[in-house]
Amino acid sequence: MAGLLSLKAVWPLMGAALLSASPALAQPASQQVDKPSADPASQAPVQGAEPAAKAEPKVLIAEVAIEGLQDHPERERLELAAYAAMAATPGSRVTRSELQTDLSAIYASGWFSDVRIQPVDGPLGVRLVVVVVANPVLQQVKLDSADLKLPEQVVKDTFSADYGKTLNLNALQTRMQELQRWYADQGYSLARITGPSRVSPEGVVELLVRQGTVEGVEVQFLNKEGSATNDKGEPIRGKTKPWVVTREVSLRPGQVFNRRELEEDIKRIYGTGLFSDVKVTLKPVPAEPGKVVILLGIVEQSSGSLSGGLGYSQSQGAFGQI
Repeated sequence: MAGLLSLKAVWPLMGAALLSASPALAQPASQQVDKPSADPASQAPVQGAEPAAKAEPKVLIAEVAIEGLQDHPERERLELAAYAAMAATPGSRVTRSELQTDLSAIYASGWFSDVRIQPVDGPLGVRLVVVVVANPVLQQVKLDSADLKLPEQVVKDTFSADYGKTLNLNALQTRMQELQRWYADQGYSLARITGPSRVSPEGVVELLVRQGTVEGVEVQFLNKEGSATNDKGEPIRGKTKPWVVTREVSLRPGQVFNRRELEEDIKRIYGTGLFSDVKVTLKPVPAEPGKVVILLGIVEQSSGSLSGGLGYSQSQGAFGQI
């Protein structure tokens, strides 16, 4: 192959192995040997200077071929997506690292579950055979959660435009964000949708939903400065019984946390006229993902209360008692 840079000389062992999007590729040592310099002074190390990195060798790309989509109903669309993700084109010269970047870019397009590149040395240059496995056609989306607040019709409407088409994982993430916005709009601010936890060959996608469950409600008394301890480091003791506070809270252990409902609960606590401030902290439960304890930091009223069935909060102002 006169006048052409050989694949085996530049990328040792690569012609016999596939480049995969999943595992990292081992970088083979260069087989090229530098000629010694005629000037001995040029070989002397320069103190404090870092050795210059050797430029990666490049090879000429003669052809790029996408394989694995021969019988796919959306073959043309997926082939175009794979080509569009690649920087390597016929006539270009690329390094091994650039080829790995192309492979990762194809995978990141979201259309494929597996991507491999087989460089084949030829008389006119390197032929890149890109072997892809497309994601299945989306048929159904399942949400894995007990006592699901999200209506089934909302799920169907969200994915209606995607059913019957090849699953794109990037589009799936966008749809998941739409579902999460529904939760936030309804006040379920702790809800999180993750996944997919599983994608079946038949096109069934399973998503995990953690709606955010209340584990319990605790009361902690604070001083006027908002501290839970006094100058001696002792807990602040309130004059009010904790049940006076918790009876105004409608959220109970086991219920899905709802921000709107908690806001109404806080208004009722203020409405008693006994407290000047209420600070809410949501404490995650260790080893129980998705569960929280509602900690109510209470500042007892000493002044600023209004008569006539009104409550007063330093942070929220005056409002009518519920």
